[in-house]
Amino acid sequence: MLRQGLLRRQLREIVEVARDLALRRYPAFVTGGPLPRGHVPVFCFHSLEPESFRSKIEHLARNGYTTLSGAEYAAVLSGERPAPQQAVVLTFDDGVRDHWDTALPVLERHGLHGIFAPVGLPYLHRKIPFVQKNQLVRGRLGEDEVADAYVEAAEEVAPEVDVPGIMASAPIGDYQRGSERYLRFKYASNRLIPRATSERIMNRLFAEHVLRVENHAGKDGIVAQHGQQEGKAGEHQQTISEEAAKPAKYA
Repeated sequence: MLRQGLLRRQLREIVEVARDLALRRYPAFVTGGPLPRGHVPVFCFHSLEPESFRSKIEHLARNGYTTLSGAEYAAVLSGERPAPQQAVVLTFDDGVRDHWDTALPVLERHGLHGIFAPVGLPYLHRKIPFVQKNQLVRGRLGEDEVADAYVEAAEEVAPEVDVPGIMASAPIGDYQRGSERYLRFKYASNRLIPRATSERIMNRLFAEHVLRVENHAGKDGIVAQHGQQEGKAGEHQQTISEEAAKPAKYA
């Protein structure tokens, strides 16, 4: 099931990239166009597919790109220093586990920098926000599958709420990445379904699909994802496990 979900996600990403290229949603330099002098592309990573990520980083290393640290990029933005040629910034948002397992070893191997920005709430207060649970469940099930599982759980957890009807009529809003079904689920679960109800449904999915697999969830690396900016713990925090809380050399 997980393999099928991965294959569907990869196929969907191929279709979405082709669509975005056709609609010119990417900056010109992505398709071989010029990059204005002094501009530094910033690439934001969330969940990682190991082989795909390794190939991207190897391309940067092989072609002489410079990856800026947070301090170096801040200095460029403030005008304290010019941007080096072929400079890029790699950011790793949400603090998912594969940043520690996949991203850090690859960056260290090539001597490259990355800026890691996990959410601090789980680390500081051992409380996992709704959006983080949502992302972790999606990582287990896949985008369309999490929408289906959400509806099924709602029938038991919140039968008084017409979750299927709300999702079916939900707009996509300003979301762009993902299938139409997933985007309707995302909009509905975040904006239309009462927060307390949506949290109860997501708690059920989280317990079933994440905690049941990660039976050491509180100790073994349930990682911060998304959340409010004031919950960010800084670039050096990785996970709530003791091992992963070590400072990252390339943050």
